[in-house]
Amino acid sequence: MKHGIPKGDKKRKKEVTAEIEQMIADLNIRHFEELKEFQAKNASEDLPKPNDTSENPNHELEQCEVTPDNLGADGLENSNLLGAPQKLSKAQKRRNKRSQKEKEREKAIAEQELENLTGNRFIESAEIAKKLSERQLVIHEVPSDGNCLYAAIEHQLSTLNLEKMTVKALRELTSNYLLTHKEDYHPFLTDPNSGNTLSDEQYIKYCEDIINTTAWGGQIEIQALSKISGRPIEVIQAEGPSIIAGDEACSPKLIISYHRHAYGLGEHYNSVVPC
Repeated sequence: MKHGIPKGDKKRKKEVTAEIEQMIADLNIRHFEELKEFQAKNASEDLPKPNDTSENPNHELEQCEVTPDNLGADGLENSNLLGAPQKLSKAQKRRNKRSQKEKEREKAIAEQELENLTGNRFIESAEIAKKLSERQLVIHEVPSDGNCLYAAIEHQLSTLNLEKMTVKALRELTSNYLLTHKEDYHPFLTDPNSGNTLSDEQYIKYCEDIINTTAWGGQIEIQALSKISGRPIEVIQAEGPSIIAGDEACSPKLIISYHRHAYGLGEHYNSVVPC
């Protein structure tokens, strides 16, 4: 603008100089407002601790904070803050990474809490507790280690002051009973891979595994345990009526609860006790 002024025209030169100074002042003010907005945005996202300069992402900006008073005409040309993306410091990147991980953790916790209140596990637990409460009973938990059925029966026998048997003894008796009553139970056991009825060799191994491993017990084993103990066994479950194995005329009966969703290892049995 100055180069277009005729020599000797001092008045016009003065006017142009004033216009340039006003333009610079306006740009400085605009620059100042944008920088303040940038600083405020960073501060609201992740406030630093007091006197913590090593982890303060705005430390460098705070030391060279720009105001309309200290930003001169040359300052605008030398500054790369206006309109240019700011390079994050390593400290800020670390803080952003930690912040993101914390947000993900909080989200996972919130989702788990929602699952706990609305999921199958909560619904099942509430329904079983309701059924037991109507009979003045509560859950007596046994370990979820593969022995749960036998441990629940062991607890029932002990609670009712009936014959005391250990988990090991109950497993041995169950295995022997299934081997000696093969015709009653073999047709109901199938290979989980093929869906076919177990071969004779597979049936024998199935019975041996009851003794030699912590194989989980199911309906077949409950039937056998009822015969062994001479007591009916009632299985209370969330869905549908209770399942009773054995002669209901005999008393007292053994009562256990069946849980499909309560434990990470899968299906589980617990014992029950009076309230």
